[in-house]
Amino acid sequence: MNISKSSNPVLKDRVFAKDYTSNSDVMTVNGTINKTALMLLLVIAAAVFTWNKFLMQ
Repeated sequence: MNISKSSNPVLKDRVFAKDYTSNSDVMTVNGTINKTALMLLLVIAAAVFTWNKFLMQ
């Protein structure tokens, strides 16, 4: 199937001709570790809260 013959606007040639670049900063390993630790802490806190609610019936 020839993509350029499609009537779908997403598959037009001008869409593929664009240069998509990211202007955002790259995430560092330390940033990844910090965000992972924060998310893990939040999940553990929620689990402890739920567990205590279950035990305190």
